[in-house]
Amino acid sequence: MQVKQFELQTSPGGPAGDLGFKIMGRASDDSGRLARVWVRRKKGTGRYVWTRYLEPVAASAEWEAQVHVIRGTGALTRVDFSAAQLESLTKAYAFPTDDPDFASLAETGVDDPVYNLVRDWVLKMAKA
Repeated sequence: MQVKQFELQTSPGGPAGDLGFKIMGRASDDSGRLARVWVRRKKGTGRYVWTRYLEPVAASAEWEAQVHVIRGTGALTRVDFSAAQLESLTKAYAFPTDDPDFASLAETGVDDPVYNLVRDWVLKMAKA
């Protein structure tokens, strides 16, 4: 069974990616480990799931990001999210670089530092 490694999350009738996106990578060392980066719109005004953003990521009132990796136990575990974490994932995991939905992601009109940080990282990998 093929698992889609990149997914735009779109509301019915909404613009592409208006609810966020997920991207999954496989470990470069063929160990079978996985990493998932997920950007999603926060639900409600009082929901602040992650309150400790590491520099240089600015906190966002509208968007949140998570990074999960499979540990030795086989469980998918959340790790700290930062720009440095994204760069370290690029070195340790192979993410998709040719998904047709990348064009739609590039055209998203979201103006948010968290969303744009992860979107730019995904598009940079696609160009590499």
